[in-house]
Amino acid sequence: MHCNTHGTAGIAILTTTYLLTKNVKKTYIIGGLIAFGSHYVLDFIGEAGYQSMFQMLSIETSIFLFSMLLMYKAGMKAFQLGFFGFFIANLMDVIDKKAYLAILFPKHYDFTYYFHSKDQVLFPISYEATLGAALFSLVLVTFCYFGLKSKNKLGVR
Repeated sequence: MHCNTHGTAGIAILTTTYLLTKNVKKTYIIGGLIAFGSHYVLDFIGEAGYQSMFQMLSIETSIFLFSMLLMYKAGMKAFQLGFFGFFIANLMDVIDKKAYLAILFPKHYDFTYYFHSKDQVLFPISYEATLGAALFSLVLVTFCYFGLKSKNKLGVR
């Protein structure tokens, strides 16, 4: 899956872990490990590529910024959990894709396969479903925001 799907899954996992444990340290450890592992599971779903580099950067950047804005509005601790969740859920790609340089400059940087395999995809999805997953990411992070904000679970900035 694309970065936004992994990242918002990470935010949802850390949000859920916090709402269940009500402990920030446990959330970083337990939720962080689950978010990291979720990347491998989500990569069994094979997304379609974007139609252009501009479209990829536009969609991925917009969803990241929207996610971080909502988490910031929920409070600084929520923002920190959200940022960590987004990062840790994408860490496998950060490593294997050389901090995404292998995508931006494929002639200069090769992919590595420490956490991925070339034939890992079991469920390929269409371009439309890939865009639907991006839209679902926005909905998911919005639910996380309301879950954290509704009772001010993580305190105010």
